[in-house]
Amino acid sequence: MIAGEVNLFIECGLEPGGVAVAIDEVPRFGLVQSFKAHLEEVPPLIDGLLRDGGMAPKDVSRIFVSIGPGAYTGLRVSVALAKSMAIVTGATIHPVSTLMILANAAMRAGNARGRIVIMRDAKMAQGFIGSYFVAEDGIISTLDVDCCVDIQKLGLIASAQSRETFAIVDGLAEIESDLRVRGLTILETPRYEDVLASFCNLATTVEFPAVDPKNLHPAYLRDPITKYRAGG
Repeated sequence: MIAGEVNLFIECGLEPGGVAVAIDEVPRFGLVQSFKAHLEEVPPLIDGLLRDGGMAPKDVSRIFVSIGPGAYTGLRVSVALAKSMAIVTGATIHPVSTLMILANAAMRAGNARGRIVIMRDAKMAQGFIGSYFVAEDGIISTLDVDCCVDIQKLGLIASAQSRETFAIVDGLAEIESDLRVRGLTILETPRYEDVLASFCNLATTVEFPAVDPKNLHPAYLRDPITKYRAGG
């Protein structure tokens, strides 16, 4: 981050959803109180956090937005809001994977280093998956593109993971049980407050390129991707 700049973070792909405003790298947080009430709650949260810092929307330099995969309604609202703010204020907009934010938060909470796989229930007999690597200096990088696969394939991917892999499994009890039996370390899903803090941390350690707001869309990933490097 650049000294003196104001950065806005919008994360509504996970429950309950929230925002953060970081001024000189010092973040202030606001949480959505009612999941699926993002449209009503997120704009006032942003305004309030900016006012508390003596700022207005026009002062925002960069907008970081969690684009999914995750909650459909939350992603739709947060991405639309980020796009409109960027267009009106001239702030740059930077999309970030929701799974990367979650992985970074879990690894930070557990002070873990190495490969981590995130597997989350996507409903409709499908699952979201993403894999990342956290280096000794704590910086995270992407190993495989996030994707959505059917549960059977997700189980095969899970069975191919090495015992050195860390994992977060959300809503997939059978797969989680199998990974535990095979000796993988299952990390606890972090508190949402820690997820937001992780989001802000990512902006200081990883470069997320700016995109044209008109080309920004939520990463619903509903179409199954058949090619995935299971290794590890």
